[in-house]
Amino acid sequence: MTQRNFTLLYVEDETNVRKNYTLYFQLYFDKIYEAKDGEEALTIFNEKNPDIVILDIEIPKIDGLEVARKIREKSNDTKIIMLTAHSDKPRLLKAIKLNLTDYLIKPVNRIDLKNLLNKTFNDLEKTIKEDKIFLDKNKEFSIDPKSFLLYKNNELVELSKYEIKALSFLYSNKNKVIPKIDIFNYIWDDFDKEFNDANIRNLIKNLRKKLPENTIESVYGGGYIFKTS
Repeated sequence: MTQRNFTLLYVEDETNVRKNYTLYFQLYFDKIYEAKDGEEALTIFNEKNPDIVILDIEIPKIDGLEVARKIREKSNDTKIIMLTAHSDKPRLLKAIKLNLTDYLIKPVNRIDLKNLLNKTFNDLEKTIKEDKIFLDKNKEFSIDPKSFLLYKNNELVELSKYEIKALSFLYSNKNKVIPKIDIFNYIWDDFDKEFNDANIRNLIKNLRKKLPENTIESVYGGGYIFKTS
């Protein structure tokens, strides 16, 4: 199995175990975040939005089940793999509603882990095809087609509300020349507001900096075209 362009949050309180498994996970993941307890795990999750979370059911500060519950409050798409001892299996009954991807009994068998990761990667790739629009050939930049939030390497790119509206409008009219006045009217949607060329130029200038190079091109005569690869 080759390395995939996915991110992992691995939560384990034992330092040596965490470091050893992190080295192993580097064979398969583009980026790995480590956490030593549930509190740190939630902080990292909220900041980095990883594709997969692997955590022990028994971790300090906030246990694994509660971490999974809090993750599910924010995301139904994150893949969660729980590690548990034989004695903890009854507790997993509480996790039915948490939609865990799967669980593994410790000590973890490497073959079982590899097979589960492979299955999880395949599920993620199917989801991505349905739920993400890639803007470049390297699949570095993507858009959520429902919210038009922008991601770079699966991390959220901060956009203003006007930049989100501009991105939505330009992408919906991709590969077409869009006059500045049309962009202005869509974004501000206020017939009493006077057209301001500088507002549009500054808005597009700032949006361009957050997108792949040459995604938005200026057109002679006062318009823009959103080009897709």
